[in-house]
Amino acid sequence: MMVALGAALVALLIAGAALAQAPTPPHVFFGGAGDVTIDGNTAPAGTEIAAMANGEEVGSAMIGSDGWRIDVPAGTGEVMFSVNGVMVDVSYPVNQAGFDRITLNITLNAMSSAMDSGDGMDSGDSMDSGDGMDSGDGMDSGDGMDSGDELDSGDGMDSGDELDSGDGMDSGD
Repeated sequence: MMVALGAALVALLIAGAALAQAPTPPHVFFGGAGDVTIDGNTAPAGTEIAAMANGEEVGSAMIGSDGWRIDVPAGTGEVMFSVNGVMVDVSYPVNQAGFDRITLNITLNAMSSAMDSGDGMDSGDSMDSGDGMDSGDGMDSGDGMDSGDELDSGDGMDSGDELDSGDGMDSGD
């Protein structure tokens, strides 16, 4: 009877072990210290990298002297990355466990660089000449708004104009 009980116990342990599953290994994304750039420069240690899936963070890491590593649960689906909160224009499918060394590049100054050239807001832009807002751009002389312009004389708006005398608008009329 003891033998039968012992055999049943062993069979039960084997069946239980078969039912228990080992955890699925993650998909590992990693990079060296120089594999992340911001505006063409190597991102400094302490820069935060996050993995996002379906709008939620599924892993994150900070760049250290030897690089970075993020473990993403296998089966997560499409994963995108951000660097210091700025989304990177790359994505990777995560269907199973694996290892991928990736590079992440972001450009923070793209918009400011594009806005600086020819926006009319900076000195020397081609948009500044002839806009009527700058001295010497050809829009200021003879516009009737400046003293000494030929269009200013006789307009009845300046003292000493021939149209100013006797119009009832000046002192002494």
